[in-house]
Amino acid sequence: MIKNYKKILSLSIVLLVLFVSMNSISATDDLNDKTSLNMDNHIEETNNIIKNNSNNIEEKNINTKKATNKENETIDIITKNNENTNDYYVSVMGNNQNNGTKDNPYKTIDKAINSSQENKTNNIYLSEGTFKLDGNTNLTINKNTNLIGASSQSTILDGSNINYLCNISDVNVTFTNITITNFYKKLNQSGTTEGIINNNGTLKLINVILTNNTVDTALGINETQSTIYTGIILSIGEIQIENMTASFNNINNTYGKSLSDLRKLIEWGGVITSYKNVNIINSNFYNNTGSRSSVVYAHTLSKLNVNNSTFKNNKAYYCGGVFLTYLNTTTTINNSYFENNNGTNAGGIIYQQRYSNMIVENSTFNHNYANTGGALYTHHYSNLTTNNCIFTNNTAKTGSSILGADEVILNIHNATFKNNQALQGAVMGDEKCEINVYNSLFENNNATFGGAVFGDLINNITIKDSILTNNTATYGGAIYATINSSIIITNNTFSDNKAENGSVIFVDNTDTIDEDNPTPAENITSTITSTNNTFLNNIAINNELIVNYPGGTFV
Repeated sequence: MIKNYKKILSLSIVLLVLFVSMNSISATDDLNDKTSLNMDNHIEETNNIIKNNSNNIEEKNINTKKATNKENETIDIITKNNENTNDYYVSVMGNNQNNGTKDNPYKTIDKAINSSQENKTNNIYLSEGTFKLDGNTNLTINKNTNLIGASSQSTILDGSNINYLCNISDVNVTFTNITITNFYKKLNQSGTTEGIINNNGTLKLINVILTNNTVDTALGINETQSTIYTGIILSIGEIQIENMTASFNNINNTYGKSLSDLRKLIEWGGVITSYKNVNIINSNFYNNTGSRSSVVYAHTLSKLNVNNSTFKNNKAYYCGGVFLTYLNTTTTINNSYFENNNGTNAGGIIYQQRYSNMIVENSTFNHNYANTGGALYTHHYSNLTTNNCIFTNNTAKTGSSILGADEVILNIHNATFKNNQALQGAVMGDEKCEINVYNSLFENNNATFGGAVFGDLINNITIKDSILTNNTATYGGAIYATINSSIIITNNTFSDNKAENGSVIFVDNTDTIDEDNPTPAENITSTITSTNNTFLNNIAINNELIVNYPGGTFV
């Protein structure tokens, strides 16, 4: 009996162990199944996120504007790392006796700035409405600050045409989702360097509308000549511009708008005057005016970068219809559009001066004007390179689209020049310049000298793998050059070009063709080298295809 009991007990224990083991295996399998399912779901979600992000990137376009999404995304980025930030709220219906919370906002911006902390980034949220007069203008910002509006259309900073906006010390400041309008500054003392926003730190403007702001300049008491540096934004530090629209801003020379007046009261500056670096992305500038630039004046050693932006109807009354860069500057322009801008004396779009470099890519220049350099003007030991650009309907007396003067190098790749009008060339090099043109099209351009390309005074001109068609001129339907020039043309097609003298090329080796009896310059001739070119239906009254007059050589 005892033996039977022991057998039964032993069997029960074995069965119990087996039961527990099976449950453990089942639980483990279930856990593995759940883990596998969760991991699969996580991978699927991650792939969906990556796919969605890729789709978003592919959908990005210069003309696509989703303002609300951009504004919300910007706020999310700015307000990260809450442990390093303080939030303050300001409302036109608020009270400066409040504590600046969302439910109890301040009334004025300066109250929020004065309440903020130096060792943190301070987010100041502005309600819908118009902020003006005391406490909202003539501000001093000396702490890292983000001013964030409800939207760029509904949150408005208004200077009432009597106030400037702010002075920024060596800190980081961002304006987001805000309109800045009706601010004013008058400057009438030589040597003044001031603007409506004065930046000594790092400044960002994101989803900002900048409109109807004015700086008036004037001669001071007993001054017969004056130099003033100004701008709607005047910056010693870095500037980042994203998704901004700037319009109807004016740097106004009250002394006068004639060239002689502008040489007595010399003002430098436009919407932005920078002594360091400027980055402009996805922005629009139209109907802005100044005398030396209307949009950006970039001073010595500064860098100007422009991407995916549009510039229309801007005017400079002296030079640099949109940009003016001076002395050892670097400019890059990409995927941008320029239309109906006016540089008056020089540079319908840009006037680049002295030892500077410029690269322009994937951009279009239409219907711009200046006396010299209807679109791009580069001067004095500077370089200009263009890639994949289009120049149409630009006008000037000299260089309807591009002009380089005084030992500059012009490198033009994959360009299109159509319907441009000048006395001298769609592209012009003046005095010891180098002009290199590759894989480009010149069509239906018109000039008195050189319908497509003009080289004056000792230039080297190289044109390769290009088409020059239906261009017209009095001298040199396609190309014109003067004394001691070297012209090398290789693998090009010249067709339907027309001129009175030299349907394709005219080279004048005299001191000037304007004399009644021109004589050859002493010991100075020009050389034309032609290799594997095609000439079709080019017409000249004198029946000459190529003229190298007098005493030049043709190879």
